[in-house]
Amino acid sequence: MEVHEAVADGDRLAARYTLHVRQRGKDLSIEVYFFGWFAPDGRMRQAHMATRTAPADAAR
Repeated sequence: MEVHEAVADGDRLAARYTLHVRQRGKDLSIEVYFFGWFAPDGRMRQAHMATRTAPADAAR
């Protein structure tokens, strides 16, 4: 996992990261945009993610 940006403000969290995966001998990269909200007790209350595949060579 390669975290490009992560920001927390109060009960909100936003992050942009790339997952680098090797599956069955093939390298894959997945770009993830994550938005989350925490409950008052610190547990994750809600989360939304948008993903897209990226060329494995270009992402590293």
